[in-house]
Amino acid sequence: QAASQPHIASALQCLASQVSSALPALLKMYQKLAHQQVLMAGAMRPESAGLKSISFKHLGLSSQSLGIVTELLPHFKAILAAYLPETQRRLLGELDSVVIDYETHQQSIYAKFVSIVDERRKGRMKDIAAALAPSEGAAKAPEPSANMKGVVSDLKQVHKTLRDLLTRQQLQTVFVQMLARFDAGLLEAYKTVDMGPAYSRQCVVQDVQ
Repeated sequence: QAASQPHIASALQCLASQVSSALPALLKMYQKLAHQQVLMAGAMRPESAGLKSISFKHLGLSSQSLGIVTELLPHFKAILAAYLPETQRRLLGELDSVVIDYETHQQSIYAKFVSIVDERRKGRMKDIAAALAPSEGAAKAPEPSANMKGVVSDLKQVHKTLRDLLTRQQLQTVFVQMLARFDAGLLEAYKTVDMGPAYSRQCVVQDVQ
């Protein structure tokens, strides 16, 4: 093994320029395909994977893959820099643009998570005014609405799916955006409720809690 090390080093010196040119192109191609197949749902086409849907898990795995490459890129860059002549160091600048592309792609995936869950929230809350109206002739104890229980169930399921696919920081980023959207959306939904009846007001309190 010791005898082969000079040959490996020599090979790296010969190939460093080629790898520095080819690696960014290869990584950009992967990012483009991942964007088309997962974020743009290309994998649902019959001529592709023929998936019935693009799930949170698919999106999470795509983000995870992008994140792994992003973490490794500085190490690739350092290795190549050690074997590139000074006049060719500019080739490494392409790897910086790859990092930007990957991070932007991840942010788009996070936005997709937020968008999907917010659409579910809208569907759950569209009839909240009727759900919290007191029933005529039937005395009921105030309780959390089925609407809000559905919203909470959706959030729990999303968290359960993503917690093993995203880092803690990524998960926090997603949920901060998600809950900020919910703050505005839920407020608008509850504005449609008639707050005159005490029953309705008490139900809203239950929902908030």
